[in-house]
Amino acid sequence: MGFPDLLGWIFPRKCIFCGRILEGDARDHCDDCLGDLSVFRLPDKEIAGVSSWTAVWHYDDLVRRAILDYKFNGRQHYCHIFGRFLAEKIAATYLGCYDLLTYVPVSFRRKMSRGYDQVRLLAESAGKVLGTSPVCTLKKIRHNRAQSSMEEGKLRATNVRGVYAVKDPGLVAGKRILLIDDIITTGSTVSECARTLLAAGAKEVRCVCVAAGRGRNG
Repeated sequence: MGFPDLLGWIFPRKCIFCGRILEGDARDHCDDCLGDLSVFRLPDKEIAGVSSWTAVWHYDDLVRRAILDYKFNGRQHYCHIFGRFLAEKIAATYLGCYDLLTYVPVSFRRKMSRGYDQVRLLAESAGKVLGTSPVCTLKKIRHNRAQSSMEEGKLRATNVRGVYAVKDPGLVAGKRILLIDDIITTGSTVSECARTLLAAGAKEVRCVCVAAGRGRNG
């Protein structure tokens, strides 16, 4: 048994959605799981400040499990998988519609506790597939409560108000910006990021995420 085979035996490849051991040429997910995922089609609501937005999937059970593992259970390598799907969505929806790729930043405290900035990794992975490098345009200037800890949209909007600032207005002035996030539920976070970018002179902001919540899109 060669070394790669030995590693495969000790650390078998598993589907990121259901956790089953993969067989054959499957790299990171089951074909059955991929067929069961709810593909996101069109938003049912607008997000203030965002010209248009889309997602790869709806935030249903299998996708929810994979994203939560990515964010909270140390599955940092999932960024490459999600990034590939994001790149496919961007190429199909927004090719030629943006000048600059950027992302929603996390606070320093959250990054330290998690060990990585999960959205930055998504943007970098998607950018690599698209042949472009994401630009860090925003910084978080105040640590706030996690949006997931609040259900009501008004509370979420208040929670993120004024927590972002543009690092260098010269980077965004007059630019069509594509903003990447991991999950959109009420849309408060990307709306505040868009407001901040537009106030700094951005021409428009579009957004794409891995998953969006059902019935609360925007």
